[in-house]
This record gives sequence, structure tokens and C-alpha cells, in this order.
Amino acid sequence: REALWKERVAKSPTANCGPPPPLSKKERKAANLQRLRHHFEGQEADCVPLFMVDFEAAITGSDYSLPTEVCIAQYTLRTGFVGEPYHTFIYPGKIPPSLVNVAKKVTVQLPTGIPFANFSLADTDHTAIWRKIRALVPVDALLVAKAAKTERDCLAWLALRAGEEQPYTVFEYEDLL
Repeated sequence: REALWKERVAKSPTANCGPPPPLSKKERKAANLQRLRHHFEGQEADCVPLFMVDFEAAITGSDYSLPTEVCIAQYTLRTGFVGEPYHTFIYPGKIPPSLVNVAKKVTVQLPTGIPFANFSLADTDHTAIWRKIRALVPVDALLVAKAAKTERDCLAWLALRAGEEQPYTVFEYEDLL
């Protein structure tokens, strides 16, 4: 990324005025793949621990996602699942009116039938949930998901509720191929 920034600075007369411009989608993907390769350096690929994260019942809108359930499991290709997965239901707080219909649709589609309101099993202590995730998943861990944007948004939402930064990079399963 630094090389890209230096190249942009050299081309732009106003480059020293403010933060670096955002990366294009292609540049962002290249940077993510470089970070992904870092996880495999010096290790056999089948021994690299993967942390599969899934906010299965997330209520997603156009600009953000509200988590309602999370499961994180550690996995290696050699040994399969490692330890017990972490699973909990999450109280998403007051659902914005624009997402109420989405929440109802998510609830109906799930085989568990999780209600989006008044669900007694939903944990309201977002800080405790975040701390459990941070204790389970090292900051430099390889997180993979089927929908990385939703998972990143949900992790950011939890981190914000806990008053912390979201330090994780989430990759999609296809990025590993």
C-alpha cells in the first residue's frame, strides 16, 4: 500500500494535502491477498488455523448490519475443528423502522425461528460478547466467512458497542482458493 501511495504522491500536485485517497476495489483486493499470504508464510497450508465466523441471522441494510447470532469455530485442514465453537445470540437493540421488514423476513427464513424482538436467549452484554471473541480469536488470526462484508460490519458493530476498534481482517472462503 505504501508503494501505491508514493506513486500517487508523485503523480498528484495536491497529494500532500490530507489523508491518502481510498484504495480502488482492485487495489484493496490485492492488499488483502498480500495479507492473506502472510498467514501462510513458514507454515504448511493444512496447519494454518482458520477462524470461521458467521453472523447467520444478521439483519442487513444498505449501510450496516445488525448482528443477532454469531458462531466462531477454529479449524485446520489437517485436524478439522479445534476446540469448541463459540456461539451466542445477540440482542441487536432497537431495530430501525427501515429494517423491521428485513428482520421479519430473516426470522421467517431461519429454521430456528429466532424472533427479532423479545428474545430471552439474546445476550444484551455486547462488551462481554466482544471480549469473548477477542479472547478466542488472536488479532492477527485468519478469519474467513461466506459473506465478508456482513461479518466485518457485525464485528465493527460489536466493537463499537464495546468501545474498541475492530482489528480483524475478514476474508471470504473464495479468497483462500
